[in-house]
Amino acid sequence: MSHWCSKFISARLRLDLISLLDVIFKGFIAIQSPEILSVKVAIYNFQVRIAHTGEYKPLPNSLRLKFCYDRIPIVRKDRNQNVTLRSLFIGLLLAFGISAFTYFNDHVLHGTYLIGNHFPVIVFGALIFLVLGINPLLKLLRINSLLRPGEIGVIMALGLVVCGWPGSSFFRTFASLITNSSKMATQQTNWKATHVMSYVPGASPKLAEGFVDDWIGLAKHINEQRQQSAPTVAGRMWGMIPDNVKSIITKAASTESIEPVEKTLLLNEINQIIEDRDFYRKGHFSRIELPDKLQKQLPKLADENTTDHAAQWINRQLLELDIKPYLLPRPPGEGIVLANGDLQSPAVDIMLQGWEGKENLKISQIPWKTWIPTLQFWGSLALLIAIASLCIILVVQPQWKRELLPYPIAKFVQEFTAPSPGSGLPKVLSSQLFWIGFIAVLTIHTINGLNAWNILFIKIPLQLPFEALGEKLFTTANKYAWGALVFSQPRLYLTVIAFAFFLGTEVSFSVGISGFLFLILFSILTSNGILVKNDLMDPANTGLLRFGSYFGVAIVVFFIGRRYYLNVIGSAAGIVKPDKETPANAVWAARILVLCMAAAVMVLVNNGLDWLLSILLVLMILLTFFIITRINVETGTFFIQPWWGIVGVIVAIFGMPAIGPTAYIIMAIVCALFVLDPREAIMPFLANALFLSTEQKKKNPPNRIAVVLGITMIGGFIVALVATLYFQYNYGLDSSDPWALYGVPKIPFKLLARHITELSAYGELTESMKVSGLGRLSLMDPDYGLLGWALIGFVLVIACSVLRLRLSWWPLHPVAFLVWGSYPGCIFAMSFIIGWMIKAFVVRFGGVKGYRAVKPLMVGVIGGEVIATIIWAVVGAIYFLVTNEIPKTIAIFPG
Repeated sequence: MSHWCSKFISARLRLDLISLLDVIFKGFIAIQSPEILSVKVAIYNFQVRIAHTGEYKPLPNSLRLKFCYDRIPIVRKDRNQNVTLRSLFIGLLLAFGISAFTYFNDHVLHGTYLIGNHFPVIVFGALIFLVLGINPLLKLLRINSLLRPGEIGVIMALGLVVCGWPGSSFFRTFASLITNSSKMATQQTNWKATHVMSYVPGASPKLAEGFVDDWIGLAKHINEQRQQSAPTVAGRMWGMIPDNVKSIITKAASTESIEPVEKTLLLNEINQIIEDRDFYRKGHFSRIELPDKLQKQLPKLADENTTDHAAQWINRQLLELDIKPYLLPRPPGEGIVLANGDLQSPAVDIMLQGWEGKENLKISQIPWKTWIPTLQFWGSLALLIAIASLCIILVVQPQWKRELLPYPIAKFVQEFTAPSPGSGLPKVLSSQLFWIGFIAVLTIHTINGLNAWNILFIKIPLQLPFEALGEKLFTTANKYAWGALVFSQPRLYLTVIAFAFFLGTEVSFSVGISGFLFLILFSILTSNGILVKNDLMDPANTGLLRFGSYFGVAIVVFFIGRRYYLNVIGSAAGIVKPDKETPANAVWAARILVLCMAAAVMVLVNNGLDWLLSILLVLMILLTFFIITRINVETGTFFIQPWWGIVGVIVAIFGMPAIGPTAYIIMAIVCALFVLDPREAIMPFLANALFLSTEQKKKNPPNRIAVVLGITMIGGFIVALVATLYFQYNYGLDSSDPWALYGVPKIPFKLLARHITELSAYGELTESMKVSGLGRLSLMDPDYGLLGWALIGFVLVIACSVLRLRLSWWPLHPVAFLVWGSYPGCIFAMSFIIGWMIKAFVVRFGGVKGYRAVKPLMVGVIGGEVIATIIWAVVGAIYFLVTNEIPKTIAIFPG
C-alpha cells in the first residue's frame, strides 16, 4: 500500500510541476523576443521529460502546439510549414512533366488520357508512387525525413493547377479549331455559299452578303463609273464581270430592286475579282490616292512567293478604296484563326499535313512569328480566365469550408496519406482491406490489358449484360442518346463506386438516380410527342433546362453565404470594412477578379465583339466553371459536362437578329474551346489544389501559396503550349480523334451557316450586322418557349434546396438536376447507385464502425485503378519508343 501511495504522490507532484510550468509558459506568450522564445522551448522540453518519467499522458498535442510550436515562427505567423524546398521541387517537376508529356501520351501513343477529367490519373498516380514507393524507400534506408502528408498535399496541388491546359480543356482542340476550320470552309458547300469565314475578324478577304449595306447604291455606282471616259476602278470591275451579271447591275440600277439570287451572283463575281491577281491596273486607280502601306504591298501581287490569301487581302483593300461607302466596316482584330485562315502558310500547312522531313522539327523551327497574333488573343484570354478562376476560389474557399463541403477528391489525398502513429507511413498501408482492394483491382485491369494486347484470352467484364432486359422493358428510354448506358449496357467504374461510398448518402443517391429520372422524363415527353433535343451549343429544350438548374444553384450558393459575399464585395469596393470572417486575400482576390474580367472583355472587344456581349460571355463562362466546381467539391463527381451551350442561351434570350453573324461566331469559337466540353475546366483543379495546400486549421489559403499556384499555372500553360505544338508539328493533328479534329471545328461554323441562311431569308442579315451594345435590346426577340424550360430547371433546384432544409428525410440533392441527361450523368449512373447501395448496406449492418472499417478497401480500389492506368500508359510509351508503332488503347477511366 505504501508503495502505491508514494507512487501516487510523486505522480501528483509531477502534475503540479507541469501545471506550474504551464502558468510560467503562458506568461511568456505576450513576449516575443528570441531570448524568451528559447526559454519557452526549454520549458516545453522540460515538461516532456517530466511527463515521460511517469505513468500518465504528457500534455495534449493541442496544448503543445498552442504554447510552443505556434510560437516558433514569430516573425512569419502565416508561414505554411508544408511548403518546403523539396515539396516545391517535386511539385514543379510533376506539374511541368504533366504539361510536357500529356499530349504525347494522349494523341501520339493513344493511351488512356492522363488527365481526362477532374480526377487526373497522372497526379494521383504520382501520389501513390510517393506513398507506396518513395516514403517506404526512405524508411527502409533509415532516412527519418519522410515526406509529410502536408508536403504531399502541396505536391499534388502543384500538379493539379496545370491540368486545365494540356488535355481536353484547351490544347486537345486548340490547334484543330484554329486551323482545320479554315480548311473545312473550303470543302463544305454551305459554308462556302454563306462565306462563313468572312464573318471571323481578319479570317477571309472574301466579301460576304452581310457586309453589303447598299446593293442598289453599289449597282448604280458600278453602272455610272463604267460610262466614264477615263479608266476607273468600277470600270475595271465592269470589264471583269460576265454579261449575265452586267445585266443584273444595269437592271438593279434602273429599277432599284434586286432579287436574292441576283445578290448571290453579283457577290460571287466580286469575290472572283478579289481572287484575280491581275485586278490591279495603275491607270484605273490613278484617281484614287493609295495609302503608303498599300502601295508597298502591290509588288507582292506579282510575286510567286505571295500566297493567294495574302494577294486577296491586297485586292480587297484596293476594292474598298472605291466601293467602301456601300459596305459595312470589317470587324476589328486578327488571330482568332491561325495565319488568318491562310492555308498556304507553313504554320497551317505543316500543322494539317504533318512534317515530312527526316529529322523532327526543333522547337526553334516552329513558325512562332505567325503564331504571335493568335497567341496574343487566345493566350491572354485563357490566362485571364484562369487567373479569374483562381481569384474566385480564393474568395469562396473560406465560406465553403464554413459550409463543411467535403472536397472528396482532396479528402482522398488526406485519407491516403494520413500517417500511422509512430511509423510515419500512411495508416492505410497497415490495413489488409486496402491491399485486398488494391491488388484485386490491379489484377482485373492487368488481365483486361493483356487481353487487349491479345496475350490472354481471359477478360473480366466490367459491363453488365442487360441488353435484352433493356430492350424489352425500356424501349422508349433506349431511344435517348445515352439511354442504353443507364439501363441496357451499364459499365462499372470502380473508382466511381469507391467515391460514391465516401459521399453522403443523399449525394451519391441523387447523382446515381439522375440518369434514371431523366430517362423517365424523356419517356413521358416522347410519348406525348414532345421532341427532346440535346445540343452542345445551339438552343435546345433540355440544354435550357440544365442552364436553369445551374443558374438556380448559383442563386442558392450566394444566398447561403450572402453575408460573407456581400462583405467581400463591399470591402473590395471600399464601401465597408472587412469583418473577422473576411480574410484580406479574399478582398484583394475580388479586386483582381474584376480587373481580369475587365481585361478579358477588352480582349474580346478589340477582336470584334461589342462590350455588352463580351461582358455576358465572360460572366457565363465563369458561371459554368463555378457550378462545375461546386458539383465537384460537394459531390466528388469528377467527370462533368453541362450540356447546355452558352451561345445557345444567349441566342434564346436575344434572338439571332439582335446578335448577328460576327458576334455569334466569335462567341461560338470561344465557347467551343472553353466550355463545349469542360471535363477538365481549370477551376475545380484550383479548388482542390488550394484545399490541399492550405493547413487544415486555416480556412483561407495563405497568400504565398496562392501566388505559387498562380505562377505554376501560368508556367504550365507555357510548357504545354510549346510541347503540344512541337508534337503537332512533327506528327500532325491526331487523326484518330475525330471529336477534336472535326467535331469541335465544325460545330460553330455549321450553326453559323444555318443562322446566316435564316437571317438572309427573312431579310435581317445586314441589319443584324449593324447593331451593337445596348442597341441590341431594341431587336431582342426572346424564345419564351425555351426560356420556359430554363425556368423549370430553376424552380426544380430552388424547390429541392428548400425541401432539403425543411424536411430532414428528403432524399434528393439538387445535383440530380445538374447532371441528369448529360453523358457523364448517364455513364456514371449505375456506378453511383452501386456505391450508394454498398454504403447503405455497410452502415445499416455495421454502423459507423463498419463504415470506417471498409474505407481502406475503397481507398485501395481507387489506388489500384490509378496504378493500373499508369502502368499501361508506361507500357504503351515503352512499346512506341522500341517499335515506333502505336500501342493498343486501354481505356480504364472515361475521358
